[in-house]
Amino acid sequence: MWLDRVSPHADRVGKDEVGNAWAEFESPKEDAPTLVIVSHIDEVGLEVKETTPRGFVKVKLLGHPDPDAVASVPYVFHGSKGPVPAFAGCRPRWWEGMKPDAVVPVDRQLELIETEMNASGDCYRMSWMERLQMRQRYAKAILEPDERNKGRDHFAKWVNVEFDVGANNAAQVEQMGIVPGTLCVPATQAEIIAESRLVAHGLDNRLHVFLLSELAPYLAAHKNDLQYNVVLLSAVREEMGLLGSFAYFLKNPPEQVIALDCTVDSMQYPDEQFEGLPISMGKGPVLQAYPGRIAGNARYRFDRKMNRSLENLANVKGIPMQKDTFKMVGLSDFLSAMMMGGRATMIGCPVRYMHSPREMADLRDVDALLKLMQAFVTTPPEGVSASASPKEVPVGVAETVAE
Repeated sequence: MWLDRVSPHADRVGKDEVGNAWAEFESPKEDAPTLVIVSHIDEVGLEVKETTPRGFVKVKLLGHPDPDAVASVPYVFHGSKGPVPAFAGCRPRWWEGMKPDAVVPVDRQLELIETEMNASGDCYRMSWMERLQMRQRYAKAILEPDERNKGRDHFAKWVNVEFDVGANNAAQVEQMGIVPGTLCVPATQAEIIAESRLVAHGLDNRLHVFLLSELAPYLAAHKNDLQYNVVLLSAVREEMGLLGSFAYFLKNPPEQVIALDCTVDSMQYPDEQFEGLPISMGKGPVLQAYPGRIAGNARYRFDRKMNRSLENLANVKGIPMQKDTFKMVGLSDFLSAMMMGGRATMIGCPVRYMHSPREMADLRDVDALLKLMQAFVTTPPEGVSASASPKEVPVGVAETVAE
């Protein structure tokens, strides 16, 4: 589908066995360097692990989805016989709270109640509700702590999550085409709230793959202005260890790479947790500048020259942009480019509720990032001078793009 959108505009398109797809746009300049703008098209999800005898489906993780957000949200299993709707329902906690009473023998409950009533002297003044509460209190006191709390944190660990597909036994689940290895993703519908806020699953990172498809017609229309040979790369399996981009860059050694990927909107956290980092939707894309760690003492640093060019362009063009110099970003496709010898950086739209069935982004940030990419590919590699006269910048933006 993505190739269908970009191929009418590209000089060449391609795909590989891994699942990557790309579109190439040639510059008229003979010595033009190659710039790869990469976004990953995969999202976090689930995979069937096993089916219980009662017909519930247990899953394992693909990537790092959030277990706290899965309860009662519509999902779909892509079975061999077609899509199967499902959800992981919440067991009624009030009913589970009554379970301990049944564990304590009735005669022992009555004995405890009688002892308490005689000791308090309130034998004839207790209501039936007070008697019930007392019975529960003593019943729980008898049980071991681990038994009392059993089942309380049903969704605290993925091992306890069970999906309901409407089956009564394992055989019915198999008849639906659901077997170990079947993939499962959210089935939530996209919607717009507050005019510019997009709510949908998979915004990390299909939001930026969509942006690549919007960039393609611009590249074709401004072919004579291109300062780079541009490759738009839709990579797969980023959530599974950057496998898609590694496969591409192994065969196509990178020169310069811009990874478009989501970052976290810090406004969703308490002020004290991310004090001094006002990353917020609606204020423009976020340029990453914090040096990160791969493992042990192995570190990476985003290309300073590319970052400087992006900052200067945003300032001169009056494009709102934010800069994250506070925290280490999660690994993305920029890392595979760096490890293959290329210069790379990362920029992207801030997103709330990442890796959940409903993520949120602001379309104004998408528009700003699209304009910035258009300016970058038509600007000479030496970039825009920081001393160039800036155009009018919206209030609050000048501070975010300044050094």
